[in-house]
This record gives sequence, C-alpha cells and structure tokens, in this order.
Amino acid sequence: KANLASPVLTGTPKAPTPASTTNTDQIATTAFVQQLFAVLVGAAPETLNQINEIAAALGNDANFSTTMMNALALRATIASPVLTGDPRAPTPALTDNDTSISTTGFVRGVLALFGIGTDAAPLVQDANDVPLSGMFRMAPTGVNIPAAVNATLICARYNNAGAFQIFASLAGTGGYPSLFWRTQASGGWTTWREVAPTDSPALTGAPTAPTPSVVDSSNRIATMSALWNVLGTYNIGTLAPVALVLTSNSDWAKPGGWSGYINVGASKANGVTVPLDSGGGSPGYGMWCITGRRDNSNGYSGIFTDYSNGKTWTASAAVGGNGPVFTELLTADSPVFKGTPKGPTPDTNTAGNQLVTQDFVRNWARKFIGVGVGVSAATYSVSPAQNGCWFNITSPNASIALPAATTVPDGTTFLFRNSAGNASVTLTVPSGNILTGVSGLTLVLAPFEMIELASSGTSYWAVNRCSMMQLARVDSPALIGTPTTPTPAPGDASKQIINAEFLRSELSRMKSIIRFTANGNWTCPDGVTTVWVSASAGGGGGGSGGGLS
Repeated sequence: KANLASPVLTGTPKAPTPASTTNTDQIATTAFVQQLFAVLVGAAPETLNQINEIAAALGNDANFSTTMMNALALRATIASPVLTGDPRAPTPALTDNDTSISTTGFVRGVLALFGIGTDAAPLVQDANDVPLSGMFRMAPTGVNIPAAVNATLICARYNNAGAFQIFASLAGTGGYPSLFWRTQASGGWTTWREVAPTDSPALTGAPTAPTPSVVDSSNRIATMSALWNVLGTYNIGTLAPVALVLTSNSDWAKPGGWSGYINVGASKANGVTVPLDSGGGSPGYGMWCITGRRDNSNGYSGIFTDYSNGKTWTASAAVGGNGPVFTELLTADSPVFKGTPKGPTPDTNTAGNQLVTQDFVRNWARKFIGVGVGVSAATYSVSPAQNGCWFNITSPNASIALPAATTVPDGTTFLFRNSAGNASVTLTVPSGNILTGVSGLTLVLAPFEMIELASSGTSYWAVNRCSMMQLARVDSPALIGTPTTPTPAPGDASKQIINAEFLRSELSRMKSIIRFTANGNWTCPDGVTTVWVSASAGGGGGGSGGGLS
C-alpha cells in the first residue's frame, strides 16, 4: 500500500482518465495528456505538431507574446483604420459606384468627367443631353445653344427633369464675353436669356426697373414712369396744365425747363409784372417756359407766348425774386418796330432785299446827293479827306489828280461825273494803278461818262462805270440823234407827239377819196371817225364842206 501522503508508486500505476476539459487537482493520466495535446495541436501539419517545431516556427522567441503585440500595434485595424505614409490601393474603374477604396487617380478621373480639375473639359454636342451636374465644353457646331461660339456650359441638376444651365462664351462684342442662362422644369427647357454686364450694358426687349422718386437725383436707373413723373412736375408732356395765378413776381422764377399755363389777367390784378404788347395791352392767358436758370436765387430767362394770337415775348431777370423784363418779338410778316431798332449796316454796294440802316442810306446818298463837289477848273486835286464824295466835272478836258491809294482807308470810294459836254476828262494817280480791265496811272472819262473808284489800299478799282444820258429841256427841247416816241392810235386828235409811222398811216388812210358825179351811196369804213365832204355845182364855183362826224 502506498501512503496517502506523497505516495511513491512503482510499476505501472493507473488511474481514471479525467475529461479533457478538467481543470482540478485530479490525477492526470497519460491518456488525459495525450487527449489534451491532441486538442492543443489539432490538425497541425507534421512540421508543427511538436512543441519544438512550434517553438522553431515562433523563432524560439521567449517573448513571443510581446513581440506579436508590438508587431500588431504597427498594423491598421479593420474598423476605421488610420493609415500613414503613402498607402496605395487598386484604382477602380471610373464607372465604379460601390464601397471600393477610391484612389487619387480615381478621384481625379471622376472630377475630369464633370470638367473639374482638368484643362480639357468634356465636349458636349447637345446642351439638352447633359444628364449630370458639371462643367462642360461646347463647340460652335453644338445644338440647343444661344450662340454658335466656343463656350463653357455649366449644368446644375435638381433632378432628372429639372436643372439650371449657364452658357459662357469665350469671346464677345467689344471685348465682353456673352453670358446666358436657362432652366429646366418637368423636362422642358426655357429660352436662353442673356445676362447684361454692369459696365455699359446693352439691354434689349422691355427691361424694367424700380421707379425712383421725383426728387431722386442719384445715379439710379430712371424708368419711363420716373421720366413722366419728373416731366409732370415741370408741366412738360401734359395736355391739361392748371392755369396758374401768380401772387408775386418771384412766382415767375420756376425751375429750369419748367413750362406752364399762366392766368395773366388774374396775375396782373395781384400786382405782378406781365408782358405788354406794342399797343400796351396784355394777354389774358399764355404759356410760360423757363429756358435757363443760373441757380436757386439768381437769374433766369424764359419765353412767354399768347397762344390766342401767337404774340411772343422773351424775358429775363437778374435776381430770382424780381419780375422779368419782357421783350416782344416781331413776326416776319409785316413787323412793326418800336423804340430805336438797329441792325448791321450793309456794304455800300450791296444789292438785294437786305434791310438797310441810316448809315447805309447816308453812305449811298453821298455818291449822288450827299457831299457833292463841283469842279469847274482845268485841274483839280482830290484830298484824302474827301473820301466818299462825288465830283461833278464841268470843265472840258479837265485833269483830276487822285490821292495815292495808300493814303486813304481800304474801301474808300470816289465818284466822278463828266458833265463837260462833248469833252473828255482825265483822272490820274501818283502811284499804284487804276484797274478797269487795263491797268494804268491815268483813266479818261468819255463825255457824259460816270465812274466810281474804290481803294484797295494799294490801287483803285473801278466799281461802277457807266454813261449818263443827257436830258432834254421841257421848254422848247432841242432833241438830237434819232429820238423816238410811241405811235398814237389811228385817228388820234390829241396833243400827243406824232411820229413818222403815225403820219404815214394817217396819210394812207386819208387817201380814200370818193367822187360822185351823180347820185350814189357810200359806206363809211370801220375805224373812220371823221369824214370831210366837198361839193361843187355845175357851171358855178365849187363849194366846200365841213367835216362830219
């Protein structure tokens, strides 16, 4: 028997074999150990079914556990791994849409499909066929685009039947590229609409904007409503202005451009200055328009019109509170001037219907009526102070010396009349020329010839040259040459002077003599107003008859 306490067994002692899962102080048999080892080794290959083989496989590392934990610490976890360095993975196809790892190559490739992060956006042929959001390239040959140009097309999808598109052309008019936009709703696209630039926009169609106040003086856009509202404050563009009654002269001073309907009669009753016509009357009503305004308190000008008769006045005031000074304007048809009207003086030799002044009349009359100088001496020297005078030369073969043209003002005139009968007159100049087609220092006036000379500052020019007709006296005139006179009517018995034609006609008419030797009839011709009858009796003296009419 072995001792219960620390027995020493010999031979082949045996004991019950515990189950492999037993973990008590029960005696373990060899069968228990083999069973436990089989559980531990399991289906390991022969190279790892022994402890030494396992130890060798583990590198005979006595700290294998620590080594493994340190090695595992260097690996990413399956759940939410945090990778470092330059981790890589296979790049999925660009059409992949699952939980595959996305590489940078995949990301860039997908962005490029939608025109992001690339210098060559995808080309789209039809703007209506863009299924996804992105930025694309359009060519001039594209369809459903607002302009046939190279452009960028931006599409933002709301869903498969709704989207927003922007068409940005790469070039435009005046250096500004064009920009258009449109939307899609329920599958249908709206019309492209162009976006106006802020710099010098050229709007089309019927653009609208908020209407500013009539007192707004900023750079806001003025609408048509704002324009008419502002014009209305000046009574411009209205067909029914209210007749305004002025209570003081300061009421005339409206803003520049203002126009209105004035009750002149009622305003005059308030002591207000009103326009008066040439007869001292004033209109009952009229239109007043401010044509200019200096500032809020100083001068202004305007036009007042009596619409009933067309009379018009201009008006101005130096101070805004003063009444304007009205000046009536005359019509072109039969104007009636008053006061001291003035005008420009025409040149002395001006012809036509230009109005003349008193100075013109005096200058012109001086040629014939004004300052006339009679020259009866054989020689005569004209003084520069006599410019504008006319000279009546009565001395035959007289010699008249003119002053040098340089000593008289440019444009100065002298007029000479040769009244010396059938003798000539000679005009001379000390220098320069007398220009009458032939230049020279002398000029000869024929009998009864007249000439007007004008100085050019260096020479004299013949302005007018003509012959004067010699007049016959009323009392016992002695006509010369071949004088003519109107032919009197046949049978004229007045005091009118007859001519050869009348005499021949009358003699021919009076040759129609008829003699009667017996009884007979005679018909008086048309136009005969006087008939002379002469009769004689046979064997006796002849008798004479008187004219019968």
